[in-house]
Amino acid sequence: MKRPLHQVWIFSFVLAFALKAAAQDLPPAPADGLRDDTRALSPEVRARLAQDIATCRTALDADIWFTAGTFLKSGQSIRLQARTLRQHWSPGGRDAILVAYDRSSDTHGLSLSPGIWERYPSAEITTLIQRSMATMAEKNQPLEIRLSRMLGQMLQNLQTLEKQRHQSALTLSRHHLRLAQTFAIGLGGGGLFLALLGFLSRRQDVQAAWQSYFPSAHVGIRFGAPHGGGVIVEKSP
Repeated sequence: MKRPLHQVWIFSFVLAFALKAAAQDLPPAPADGLRDDTRALSPEVRARLAQDIATCRTALDADIWFTAGTFLKSGQSIRLQARTLRQHWSPGGRDAILVAYDRSSDTHGLSLSPGIWERYPSAEITTLIQRSMATMAEKNQPLEIRLSRMLGQMLQNLQTLEKQRHQSALTLSRHHLRLAQTFAIGLGGGGLFLALLGFLSRRQDVQAAWQSYFPSAHVGIRFGAPHGGGVIVEKSP
């Protein structure tokens, strides 16, 4: 059953208004990729991490975000917050990675865009996430050390994965080129061999079908015989 056109317009308007209102509740994207409402990071550590984020952004050609907050909204998990902020700060399906930390629950979550999951092996990304969890689980360490170590290691691992991806692409390209050359040579040689084999087979067929005929000769009657001799044929091997 189709809805009337005016109801469709009203529903679309309400949905757009709700999405806009929800977006207004979200904080703006930090210029340096790092937002720390917990004030757990000292100015020196924050500056160093911001530089590391900028370097990783250039290496991956993707957005890298880190946010640390003091509380979560009711009914919101840290993973949901990470995904919501990533989509808000990197719209349009741009490749992006966001790390979110909540101080009230002392938990963190990662959100990676679909392009990042397609770019790197899933096993490598899973290992990266597990390493971050192990670092943050060291509760005996101060929060600043855990956050800076976790984020620093993650940025280094991401750059390593990107280098491996480029090296793998170059290796595969050279390997594919050699395979293509070998295939072309084999294909050309095989075609030449088949052509020669066909020529020889055709020649044998022609020779097998060749026939010889006696020449037509008119011999007169000798000694009254209607089929007299007079023509001798001799065939030598």
